[in-house]
Amino acid sequence: VPARDILFDLVECCKGVQHPIRGLFLRSFLSQMTAELLPDAKSPYHGDGGTVDDAVEFVLTNFIEMNRLWVRMNIQHSDGFPAQSSKQGENTVSCERDREDLKQLVGSSLVRLSNMPGMDSNRYQEQVLPRVLEQCINCQDIMAQGYLMGCIINSFPDDFHLKSLEPLLSTISKLKPQVNANRILVSLMKRLERFLLRNVFKGSYSSESQEGKEKHIEDRDSIFPLLHRHTALVLHQKMAELPLRDILETEAALLTFGTRCYPEKLSYVDDVLRFTVQILAVDEERGGRLTQRAKGVVRRLLTIPLEAIGLKILSLRHYHRLLMFLGPAGRRDTAVTICAMVVKDNIPLDSVSKLDKLFTYIEPAVRDVKEDTHSEHRSAPTQDPSSTSLPDKKFDHEQEMVARLMSLIRHPEPDVQFQLFQRLRAELAKGGRRRLKHSIPPLVFGALGLIEKIQRTTNFGTIAPVNGPRTT
Repeated sequence: VPARDILFDLVECCKGVQHPIRGLFLRSFLSQMTAELLPDAKSPYHGDGGTVDDAVEFVLTNFIEMNRLWVRMNIQHSDGFPAQSSKQGENTVSCERDREDLKQLVGSSLVRLSNMPGMDSNRYQEQVLPRVLEQCINCQDIMAQGYLMGCIINSFPDDFHLKSLEPLLSTISKLKPQVNANRILVSLMKRLERFLLRNVFKGSYSSESQEGKEKHIEDRDSIFPLLHRHTALVLHQKMAELPLRDILETEAALLTFGTRCYPEKLSYVDDVLRFTVQILAVDEERGGRLTQRAKGVVRRLLTIPLEAIGLKILSLRHYHRLLMFLGPAGRRDTAVTICAMVVKDNIPLDSVSKLDKLFTYIEPAVRDVKEDTHSEHRSAPTQDPSSTSLPDKKFDHEQEMVARLMSLIRHPEPDVQFQLFQRLRAELAKGGRRRLKHSIPPLVFGALGLIEKIQRTTNFGTIAPVNGPRTT
């Protein structure tokens, strides 16, 4: 008798046990005992005993029946108590705990599928994934949907996910509203990010042929738009159920994915920032307020591109708009972070336009501003109590970071450098006496250095006037 016939007979016989817990353990035992008896590739039972497709079908059928039994535990519990029963809450907790303990029995079938020698990306796409996703959607169980999606992402190889990203992401939007889609999306992004950085982008792609590797490199630009489109769809659908912080965390994970895998694609960064601004605007219209933890995620969303692309953030249309959602204290902390990053990377400030744009971003550290989270323009000078009341140590640290920017004002043309100093002096003058004592000394030393530079480059040691004709 072929091995496949015996295996499928055993699966059918297990239907005789319909008690959820007993049935789960019985099918788990069957899966373990038949692990070495499947007609899989490199198995002595392959051939006359069956094919790889038969082995996959056996494991899939057993998995589907196990998931049904697992879900039935919840259904039977719900039907066993009246809606107002005093024992309902206690037994609900007990049922959920039991299901949590038994979920690994269900997930082990997916792990077995992923470890089969005959499993390849084509068989996964055509035979396995559609059946598993269908089961995930149809079971209509919150715990099962979240767990199965996590099992799919973590059990199967990352290159399988790259080839089947569209159906996988589409399924997330079809899950019940209570399922934590944020956790699923973030987990998928992190896995894909590690895989792309380790293999495709660094040329060590070994699980497929060279032709397959080249195809992935050609298609890599489609990965981020696909992720972004489906992430936006899911977050729009679940805005009412997901806390704002979870939505922002998802966007932060997507932004990290984009900046690490596509550092040259500034449009990808701006797209994420644009969507984040839209989410925050909608939340604000509904009367929501940013919690401290949400503000921390917003600051991280502002820091991620800064660390990845430096002052290229000045060309992003939505960076400043997102920054304006933070209050004066948050914007000031971000301004200090920007100053520190510019100084650390030794980025030259060599044009008036770049300097003006930078001061738009670090304005709260340079002068007192109004708390206006809606304006995309500079706020009018005003007294900011949160700034003037800062402890001296913290205030001195902020102004020290601003003062260190003076050393980055440099240009080979003295006239241009003089214009930069003039523009810088005009901006610093708006900061008040408390700030000027920190910022003026380095500016004076910079001007003296410019005079020395001009003197060295003139003939016969005569100083040529800036913005005027040279004298000899």
